[in-house]
Amino acid sequence: MLAGASSRTAARSASRSLMRRPNVARYPGATSTAIAPFHSSPPSCDADDGGPKAAQRKVKKKEKKSSKKKGGDSERSRLVELLIQARDAKPVGPPPADEEEMARRFQVGREYNVGMMRRHNHINHDLNCKIRMKQHAVKMLPKESMWKKEALKLNDSGPPLSRECFLPDYPPIEDFNIDDWFNDEED
Repeated sequence: MLAGASSRTAARSASRSLMRRPNVARYPGATSTAIAPFHSSPPSCDADDGGPKAAQRKVKKKEKKSSKKKGGDSERSRLVELLIQARDAKPVGPPPADEEEMARRFQVGREYNVGMMRRHNHINHDLNCKIRMKQHAVKMLPKESMWKKEALKLNDSGPPLSRECFLPDYPPIEDFNIDDWFNDEED
């Protein structure tokens, strides 16, 4: 997040520098009403005699000390420290339950497993019976007939939507009524 903010700031400052007009004082003979175009050459040095030119000294600019930068840096470092602490924090688990609650949870889990196994067995028994009945019916059809060819074609449409094959991943909640959550009236 912080890297994205700094790249946006850099992009803004770069676009502002491109949109700035040239400084009038840089171009000799330019007035405030007539600004020299971007392609005009900067003023030449006084030594135009063709001899060696004197090296120009680079002037070090004084850094402006602003309270915003220092405050921004300390604010950023404080936020970074908070992010690091949040990332490295150990997850806080739920408080330990007493023996009675643990026994109740164990019983709910056991009943859930039994119910899911019964549902699984019911669905698989139903499918197995249908497969065996189909195989028996195909055997009873005459050989080399149109009916047998149609019966052996694969059906890729999937199971019917009425079949309950989508199982929840959680045990049932005691005293839960789905009608309390859905109203037929429009609000």
